[in-house]
Amino acid sequence: MAAASEKTIGNTYYLTDGQAYSWREIAEAVARHLDVSGFLVPVPHPVLIAIASIMETAAFVTRTQPLISRERLKNLRDSYWIYDGSKAERDFGFTPRVDFEDGIKRSIDWYRERSWL
Repeated sequence: MAAASEKTIGNTYYLTDGQAYSWREIAEAVARHLDVSGFLVPVPHPVLIAIASIMETAAFVTRTQPLISRERLKNLRDSYWIYDGSKAERDFGFTPRVDFEDGIKRSIDWYRERSWL
């Protein structure tokens, strides 16, 4: 739909279901669809920064990607990322066909099919 609309040329769009989800809600949904149980352990941010720094150094030495980095921690520090998808609806009629739970399930299934999980 975006490719067929002249309004979209040069624009950026967020495709959302219009809801906000916390990292906790996302983690719980992923755990549910992975059929795992667990619990979240709060770790102080300075400790996470130290761990990320060590991982970045190890990744530099081994020429790999760090599991977690200080840049990723900046992104995770916010409880919510909220994006407005109304521009996509207005410019090319986007409405979501997949809800949050089904999207998580489909993503996990996709990773499993490729043996990435």
